[in-house]
Amino acid sequence: MEIEPIFASMALYNIKERKKVSENFYFDMTSEPVKKMLEPHVPFQDVSSLSRSCIFQLTPPSCDVFLVIRVTRSLIALWSITN
Repeated sequence: MEIEPIFASMALYNIKERKKVSENFYFDMTSEPVKKMLEPHVPFQDVSSLSRSCIFQLTPPSCDVFLVIRVTRSLIALWSITN
């Protein structure tokens, strides 16, 4: 059961040169039920995070380049108060 939003980003890094060789690609892995639950607290969602695919072009190809994925979990507490 998923109860919290999960956001991620990825980019290519050249380990030999110790630098990032691409832009960040942000994506949202949050399920639709959790998004519905968050609607009162998050008035809009950035359109750039709705993409489900990306292309990284690497010229020339290199064994020193790695795809790094960063996952961020945001634990939230939603309380229902009934009187």
